[in-house]
Amino acid sequence: MSAPSDQLVEIGVLGRPHGVRGALRVFLHNQGSTLLEELEKVLVAGADGETDVLEITHFQPGPKHGIARFAGVNSRQGAEELKGALLLVPREMLPPLDEGEFYAGDLIGMNVATKTGPRGTVTASRDSGGIEIVTVTDGETEIEIPLVETFVVDLDIPARKLLVRDIDELPRTPVRPRGSR
Repeated sequence: MSAPSDQLVEIGVLGRPHGVRGALRVFLHNQGSTLLEELEKVLVAGADGETDVLEITHFQPGPKHGIARFAGVNSRQGAEELKGALLLVPREMLPPLDEGEFYAGDLIGMNVATKTGPRGTVTASRDSGGIEIVTVTDGETEIEIPLVETFVVDLDIPARKLLVRDIDELPRTPVRPRGSR
């Protein structure tokens, strides 16, 4: 796992511990992905910016989240220290995309604007019954925007820009601390 950081793709985030033996909930951006079942190791990036390569000893997918165990993480306290960490893999480990497709992780960090100006940055993305929903934050509040024609004017993955229609009627919430799942 020695890919440059600009070629790393975020595939999910670690949630709270599951049980007392070090297992963690895993929220994948593509919940149907089998990648963690196939990988031996994954790069984990904590909120403090520190990264570490962890060996995956077990992964069990689930309908809402998976459950993972990592070598050396053998207690609830050890798992708690990983809560909120991002899961990253080198882009070349992902299957190729068809025309017009993108990885949900490609949306993270994307600038979001309306025709009247900037609205924030995409901080998370999730699938909701076949519709991708992005969480956009301006630093104080966050808003969830479905990536459907009703709201999206233009999605430019290479330019890292998402232009949306008026989203003022969508509810906003205070920014949640990372890892609060």
